[in-house]
Amino acid sequence: MPIYDYRAYNANGKVYESTLESSTLLDARTKLFEGGISYVSLKEGKKKRTKRISKQSLLLFTEQLYELLQADIPLFESLKLLKEQFRQDSFFPILDRLCESLSTGISFSDALTQFPEHFDLLYCTLVQMGEQSGHLDEALRRISKEIAKSCSLQKRLRTALLYPSILAVFCTLVIGVLMFYVIPSIESLFEASSMGTFTRVVIDMCHHLKRWTILYLIIIAFFSVLVRSLLKFPKYKRKADELTLMLPQIKNFAIDFELSRWTSTISLLLKGGVPFLDAMKLGEKLISNTLLKEVLCHCKEKVSEGSKLSDELKKYSFFSPVLVRVIAIGENSGDLVASFDKLSHLLEEDVDKKLNKFMTLLAPISLMIMATIIGLIMLAILIPLTDINSLLN
Repeated sequence: MPIYDYRAYNANGKVYESTLESSTLLDARTKLFEGGISYVSLKEGKKKRTKRISKQSLLLFTEQLYELLQADIPLFESLKLLKEQFRQDSFFPILDRLCESLSTGISFSDALTQFPEHFDLLYCTLVQMGEQSGHLDEALRRISKEIAKSCSLQKRLRTALLYPSILAVFCTLVIGVLMFYVIPSIESLFEASSMGTFTRVVIDMCHHLKRWTILYLIIIAFFSVLVRSLLKFPKYKRKADELTLMLPQIKNFAIDFELSRWTSTISLLLKGGVPFLDAMKLGEKLISNTLLKEVLCHCKEKVSEGSKLSDELKKYSFFSPVLVRVIAIGENSGDLVASFDKLSHLLEEDVDKKLNKFMTLLAPISLMIMATIIGLIMLAILIPLTDINSLLN
């Protein structure tokens, strides 16, 4: 949506500058008029870019705003206090613009929509529901819990990948030293003996890599950029998602992870008073896998036509019998909030178990692969050297 810059008078008669998000210039004028804002000038501007903020900063902001509101400090004053606290942080420009927006009479949820790259749809929706119900602090508490869970999962994934990454870098350096320096420097020694096929292959590979290293690096960089660019197109993103769901172990983890977010989101929205169909619509937007999103969208349409969600879900292999059964129980009892809350906990536990298994297996498997590669290279060197020693004796 376009951004419009405007200059207007505040309550003290002083001119200030701010921005407004609107579909058209006429719509922007209408919004200013309805907000009682006397503007001097209004023109379409460029959307200001803000630095990417970490989830830890977002969590800290949400938790502290919740605590300030709990202490009965008004929202605008709370944001001004936080703005001073985050003055040296990348969050400061965002808080500054939020304060500006609120001073013009815009609601907090509408102000947050100016930063979709930082505050996602779930965040803005829960804040909006909190404003409407008069319990913004409770909405922020729920949001902070969700962000904390997401931060915890990210931290565990980084921890799981740290050791294999260090190991891979170290082994790559060792292999590089062997292939580019050690083997070429002792290659003349092999002429005194008959090299086997395996040794000859390794030596030829050394010469080949030494000659074409730069070309291979360019090709790898080119394909990395190409793949990232193609994944921005829906057609190729769908192909990648299909490939993900063809790999057994990755498929199970990916589906559980996506459904964990889906059930958790719907549970939060239902607790906030959002109608079930609206909660499903918002929940599916947070699904990243194209195929799963299409299935959930189809299920939502069928539910809007009068079908039961559990009856629609059981038609697809994505959803386990347990998930379908728990939702069916919630539909029959009329307590879908409890059902989705229970499912979100069950799926989170399942994701945790799969992640623990992944962390346990990844390090030794990586070590075995790297050790095998280095061992084979060393073997290719040692076999002809053994023959040379036997000739010298």
